[in-house]
Amino acid sequence: MNANQPQTQQVLSQKEVLEQLSRPFEDHEIEWKIENVIQNYYGKTQYQGIGFGYIDARAIQRRLNEVCGLNWSSSYQAHLLDQVILFECTIGIYMNNEWIYRTDGVELEIGGIERGKSAYSNALKRAAVHFGIGHFLYELDTVYIDIYQNDKPDEKQSYPSNADKYVGGNFKVNGNKVYIKGKYVMPRYSEIIKKQNDKKSKQGNIPQQQHNPSSNPQSLPQTQNRVITPNDQQRNHSNSSGPTPEEYRHMVNCIFECFARLGITPENAHHLYAYVDSPVYKSIDEAPFEVLQALFAMLNPIKLLLELGESTFKMDQATMLNYASRLLNEHIQKISQLFNKLNKEGLNMIFDMIRNDQREQQQNYA
Repeated sequence: MNANQPQTQQVLSQKEVLEQLSRPFEDHEIEWKIENVIQNYYGKTQYQGIGFGYIDARAIQRRLNEVCGLNWSSSYQAHLLDQVILFECTIGIYMNNEWIYRTDGVELEIGGIERGKSAYSNALKRAAVHFGIGHFLYELDTVYIDIYQNDKPDEKQSYPSNADKYVGGNFKVNGNKVYIKGKYVMPRYSEIIKKQNDKKSKQGNIPQQQHNPSSNPQSLPQTQNRVITPNDQQRNHSNSSGPTPEEYRHMVNCIFECFARLGITPENAHHLYAYVDSPVYKSIDEAPFEVLQALFAMLNPIKLLLELGESTFKMDQATMLNYASRLLNEHIQKISQLFNKLNKEGLNMIFDMIRNDQREQQQNYA
């Protein structure tokens, strides 16, 4: 027997192993951090953070030990590429008398602040995702976290008792650099996924819009552009069970967040209603909840394309629009050309394209 071959017999099938590796972690095993901050127009706090959940290296190792026993391994390599170091982790799992390997890594700037310990940890996390570990976090909708600030130091702190996590630093909010310091309540995955599933259940009977109108709303029938009055809006809300006031305010806030990131002013929002087969409303907060949901579903993938393109892949808007052009097989020059064309699945496909391009570039340098 080969010295590198484990002597224990694999009990679970490949499918069962992947299912066990990819199952969600407990709330206490999930860490959350705030990387982006938005203006909170309708909530109880001035700002909200965009929460990113992650699993630390120790939790990943525990999951591998729990599912695979001794039948797994990890190895690391560093490659010098111009002014960066590509630090790779390879995880191997022994199944059906063979080793199955997955590799991913992180880039470190020479002389940068990231140290070797964090490089090991981050590379391990990235490689683990290829086996499904932590992948459940990618299936979450955007997580918004209220940031509690105290602008009057002489007064008693007004934080909730369970707001025990700190956030502080300069953030870009609506194009401006803002220093924010405060506390927030650690999100709980179990509560987030329950709300998300309840939301999907409520939306199950709402038909999906397939309309793809002309980019010029002026050419649409006049019935499409009829202005709705507050009295009409009241009747719309009274005829359905509708969302809670908190859910409605949150959705309006999400729409305003998309506006801010995409450079859309609320005054020009009337051009958007045609894309979701809706009459025109005088203001966003007069539109029915279903219309807000449709607007958010159309705008949010575009917002995330630019947001994550900048923060995760360090790419500007023009580059991200080029990737959208590749996906859609048409020339995309401006954001409005993506209305009703880019959804969550397409967004993930673009990110996969970027990762594949980066891997090919790394292999060419190696």
